[in-house]
Amino acid sequence: MKNLSKVLVIDDEKSIRDSCCQFLGKRCGQVESAENASIGIEKVKTFNPDLVLVDLKMPGMSGLEFLEKVKLIDPQIVSVVITGYATLDSAIDAMKCGAYDFLPKPFGPDELWIIVQRGLEKRRLILATTKMQEEKERMNNFFITMVSHQMKSPIATAQQNLEVILGNYVGEVPEKQKKLLVTMRHTLEGLLHLIKDLLVLLKINHGDIQKTSEAIALNTAIIEVIQDQQGLADEKKVTLKLNQSGLDMVKGDRQSLKQLFSNLINNSIKFNRTGGEVNISIKEHGNNIETSVTDTGIGIAIDELSSIFDEFHRVRNEQTKSIGGTGLGLSIAKKIAELHSGSIEAASQIGQGSTFTVILPRLNT
Repeated sequence: MKNLSKVLVIDDEKSIRDSCCQFLGKRCGQVESAENASIGIEKVKTFNPDLVLVDLKMPGMSGLEFLEKVKLIDPQIVSVVITGYATLDSAIDAMKCGAYDFLPKPFGPDELWIIVQRGLEKRRLILATTKMQEEKERMNNFFITMVSHQMKSPIATAQQNLEVILGNYVGEVPEKQKKLLVTMRHTLEGLLHLIKDLLVLLKINHGDIQKTSEAIALNTAIIEVIQDQQGLADEKKVTLKLNQSGLDMVKGDRQSLKQLFSNLINNSIKFNRTGGEVNISIKEHGNNIETSVTDTGIGIAIDELSSIFDEFHRVRNEQTKSIGGTGLGLSIAKKIAELHSGSIEAASQIGQGSTFTVILPRLNT
């Protein structure tokens, strides 16, 4: 059965074009030719070849220039350079410009066919990989939509109904039943937090965060986070303080950076002592902006520090067993920092609190 691939032959020697077309025409689906690289570029646009055989030295546009231009049209086209001036340097130059293989003149039919077959197989693998990536992206989008609407919404509705019942809006709830309902509420809250964190991870892995970038004043963004976390802080009687010195402008995705600091501040409240403090400081340090979140909480053991940024890792002891969480907050914070060309560091001592420092490149204005 004939191969259904398309091959384009570009060479200023008519004999080379004709012999290649005649030989490959019997083995490939379609074969076309061009006598120079400029015509070859136009044929790439209309013919959409799977593989191009291009001479390195031709009048006008060279084979290397052609390789650079064809990458802009379709970077998945497989290009094979054919030339009578084969040297190591020319081969390296061709590979740097995107050539898949190198065929020195003179060459016979068997040599030509081996390289063309190899190139077409490379093309099939490229297209198959692209199709798999597109399918993966489609499945990711489907999963995000399903989790957001089919799972998150019913849980939120159940949570709202529980609040109505616990608020005695449908009648007085006996104390025994109220305890069970409060447990259910905490379970639903934990599940909603898990879904939220999983959605953030999906967006990170999907590349959504990298698509949005703007100038951000960290001070303003963190104030918004503090306002969001104030209710939890009041409940724990924890004081939130913000100090800034110097510049605070960075570049990145505003929502994800707010998520980063929300995760850190939320942890600093949850793992704090009643009546404790969380101090957030923003300062300029060279070409970076360093933002530290320091608490007066229970602290983290030294042997735990190396694992706290792992996904689903939770510090488990008598003091933390009653504190809810998904084990994804610090992992997400680290990923977001790294996506912004930054980093995050942790320092802690048992009983003396913890400090998490986020280092982000300063935006030059």
